[in-house]
Amino acid sequence: MNPSGNDSLKACIETSLNQVNHQIWLLKNGFWWYRLPFAAALGISICFSTWRAHGSGSSAVLGGMIFSLFVALLYWGIYWMNQFAVRKDLDPRRQELETLLASLQ
Repeated sequence: MNPSGNDSLKACIETSLNQVNHQIWLLKNGFWWYRLPFAAALGISICFSTWRAHGSGSSAVLGGMIFSLFVALLYWGIYWMNQFAVRKDLDPRRQELETLLASLQ
């Protein structure tokens, strides 16, 4: 919801605060809703491929383990960057908007 030109300042701040809170929620919970289902499917695929290639030697198992480690590190890095963005940008913005809204009331 975008504030229109004739909305009050309080309504604009409330709208901005709701948008910031929603963005914080998305970044804090994005792993569970967006990346975990894909990670589960990818993990099942890696396990199945490794199990099928088990008879062909330990290089397939090692490759599956290395790929799994890479994916885990990638997901951890994405999660860490999201939390960093929340702490660095969105929390201060939310506090500023809450202070501004409190001063108007």
